[in-house]
Amino acid sequence: MDKPAPKTNSQTVTRSALTVASGTLLSRIFGALRDAVIAAVFSLKHTDAFFIAFTIPNSLRVLLGEGAISGAFVPVLSQTHEREPERYNHVFGALFGMMGLILFAVTALGVLCAPYLVSMFAAGYLEHPEKFDLTVQLTQVVFPYIFLMGIAALFTASLHTLGVFSVPAFSPVFLNIALISAAFVLPSWLRLHGYPAVLSLSLGALAGGVLQILSQLPVLLKRKAMALPRIDFKDPAVRKALRLLLPLILGLGTYQLNVMASRLLASFLATGAQSYLYYSQRLVEIPQGMIALAIGAAALPTLSKLISKGEHQAAQQTLNDAWRLSLFITIPATVFLTGFADATVSVVLGRGNFDSEQIRQTGAALRAQAIGIWAISSVRILIPLFHANSDTRSPVKASMINLAIFVTSSVVLMQFWGHQGIAASIALAGIAQLAVLILLSRRTGLSPSLRPVLHSSWRIVVCSMPMMLLLLGVNHFFNWAVQKSSWLSIAVYLGTTLLAAIVYTGMAKLIRLPEQQHFFDAFRRRK
Repeated sequence: MDKPAPKTNSQTVTRSALTVASGTLLSRIFGALRDAVIAAVFSLKHTDAFFIAFTIPNSLRVLLGEGAISGAFVPVLSQTHEREPERYNHVFGALFGMMGLILFAVTALGVLCAPYLVSMFAAGYLEHPEKFDLTVQLTQVVFPYIFLMGIAALFTASLHTLGVFSVPAFSPVFLNIALISAAFVLPSWLRLHGYPAVLSLSLGALAGGVLQILSQLPVLLKRKAMALPRIDFKDPAVRKALRLLLPLILGLGTYQLNVMASRLLASFLATGAQSYLYYSQRLVEIPQGMIALAIGAAALPTLSKLISKGEHQAAQQTLNDAWRLSLFITIPATVFLTGFADATVSVVLGRGNFDSEQIRQTGAALRAQAIGIWAISSVRILIPLFHANSDTRSPVKASMINLAIFVTSSVVLMQFWGHQGIAASIALAGIAQLAVLILLSRRTGLSPSLRPVLHSSWRIVVCSMPMMLLLLGVNHFFNWAVQKSSWLSIAVYLGTTLLAAIVYTGMAKLIRLPEQQHFFDAFRRRK
């Protein structure tokens, strides 16, 4: 009997990415349900306050959690596991101790400095003392979320290094379940004891962070890849992680300035602007998180190992295949959410307190922001190339360009289009950042081959055009804002979405897109 062909690096990345994407899809489904519950239960005044409060530690989560750990810790853990497996637990424990100290200090400062942080993220709220005070209170309660999520991200990094993707992929579901449960269970009890009902969301976020840690711990113990935190700044691996971490934090910090700027600018707009931008961001993160983050998370350990072995050509091919696979999903996702923005908002959020005007305003933000889905997803695919090559400085430069373009265009466009102008600026800045990363990748010697990527891209765009015509036709005959989330609108939305997927995949098969075959082959053989 013939032995099965060994997996290629690209196949390994694709299958790992599908595992991550499956978990992310489930999390996004629960996330959409979570947002629907929040929109239905709480007023815009309260959600504006909570989304600012949650954005502050959540921004630091990206900075000190997934971003820093994936960029600085995964390459170190991967190389240790590859070259010195007997030292793996020691290095993990030392990194655990270092991150624990950093996260504890940041959490304590965040709780103490909450009023100043809210002033930085939402200076416009200073004109509304009641709203400002509520936001500060919510921020102080939810801030320990950064500590919990930083530890969860470290556990995820270790599992990814060991090739375990399923458990960390599904763990974010617990955050959404905790927030949904808190929104249903706690408001009445909180009101009874004199607290604002929206405080339930801050408490739910903390519960979700604890559950994400506990869900990963048994697997780490089973794989004997768990160690108690220790302080050892003299360890060479820890020192290397620190060298990678500092410029990485600078780069991610630049991105978080972008987030802060969007919240700050929106705080000077009418009530609801924060919520419209938040909801639209959550919706565009469905394809970005399900595909781009999944592929990026799966590719980083493989790229790190290939580069550490000196197999640069294999690393370049792996990156190229990952990018084209990402575009196969994110270009039609861009077309779908651009053409079906009001429909998506109506079906996901259009119930309870969320009325037709709020559907239109959120749809406008979603339409503008969705234009950049393919570009921002591509950025997330390319950044692991630099991190795997121990280059954390180049992404910093690209992030600074992103920030400059975002702030400049936001200040101009919001004068004409309000929150929609800020959303459009996010897309424009993402496209600029992608262009800069492509130019800087030439210095690594591992830059992706643009010709096959561009060739695939225009063919994917061609396959997406009939789908866009279908969506525009349905929009012409159906008023999504008026219908809200009725059974009829849900049925029309689901039917149109299914038909759009059939049209797109049918066109891809007709012109024989290799990315489609690659995707479905990996899906069929995933087990």
